[in-house]
Amino acid sequence: MSFDWKSLGGLLAKQGLPILANAIIPGSGTVVALITNALGLSHDASPQDIATAINSNPDNIVKLKELQDKHEEAIVQISTAAEVAAIQAVNTTCKQMQEEIAGFRRIIMQSSRSLLLICRLYLFYSSST
Repeated sequence: MSFDWKSLGGLLAKQGLPILANAIIPGSGTVVALITNALGLSHDASPQDIATAINSNPDNIVKLKELQDKHEEAIVQISTAAEVAAIQAVNTTCKQMQEEIAGFRRIIMQSSRSLLLICRLYLFYSSST
């Protein structure tokens, strides 16, 4: 089974590590660094590497429980900050999209007015001949 970060969060939750599981979100590199450090893995370990370390050695679950208990407040703060940043990014994208839609609406309205003027001119000239 191929693991991504979401799958790793699910594995952590199944192992009784809900705080760490909830902290595995985009922008939570610090939490991932804490996990890889606790497991003795390199800083660039993949989700699959972390999952393998968890599944292959029960002592690693104990290490992660100790990590979660010791740094619970910091992990929650890091996770919250990452979630806020993700929400702000979505809000920025939505605002940009709304501005683009408003621009398209202006173009459509201008085009509609131009088309209406052309139709009126056509009708005027075609009725006068």
